[in-house]
Amino acid sequence: MSYSLYNESKTHGPLNELAKLFLQTIDRGTNLAKIKNEIREHVKTRNNLEPSQMLENLNRPRYQRQFRCLLGYCYETGALGAKVNLRKSVHEYKTAADNEYAYGQFLLGKW
Repeated sequence: MSYSLYNESKTHGPLNELAKLFLQTIDRGTNLAKIKNEIREHVKTRNNLEPSQMLENLNRPRYQRQFRCLLGYCYETGALGAKVNLRKSVHEYKTAADNEYAYGQFLLGKW
């Protein structure tokens, strides 16, 4: 495995795990405000990346498309140390919804 592919899998794996947790908590009906605590615990106990590294990776163009809802949630609540920015949050949810992503439609509808 080449070095770049190795680094890619080290980044992509934790982002996929986090996105899966995020969507599962929504499916369970968890209050959106409480999801931030679950994200914090997950990152603290199961990831080899710091929250700021995860947020940085979520903002990379190659990952933004598949993690729009998670990124929007981070901007909405300050999860992963994001600076709260409601305009960016709605933009991320809307982009997901416009691409017919059901979770994006759900989260945008919460506004």
